[in-house]
Amino acid sequence: MSSNSRTENDNEPLPDWNHHPELPIKLSPVFTLNIILLETWVSREHQEKYLQWRADTGALEALGSMLSQAPSIRYYDNSSI
Repeated sequence: MSSNSRTENDNEPLPDWNHHPELPIKLSPVFTLNIILLETWVSREHQEKYLQWRADTGALEALGSMLSQAPSIRYYDNSSI
């Protein structure tokens, strides 16, 4: 994604964040209010920079108003087990 890309809802430019283009979304059949987004980033720093940018644009506050509780962000390392 280039730094000239635009969001669908506004004219806010999207930075080039170097993350994996796929965003699998997992829904629990038991805990129906749980949604898991599994993202693969080049580094944790890239993801944190992206998250800060989203906070700066107000998108996280808008998302938070639709959630029953704050998101839980967890970090995992890849393994070849």
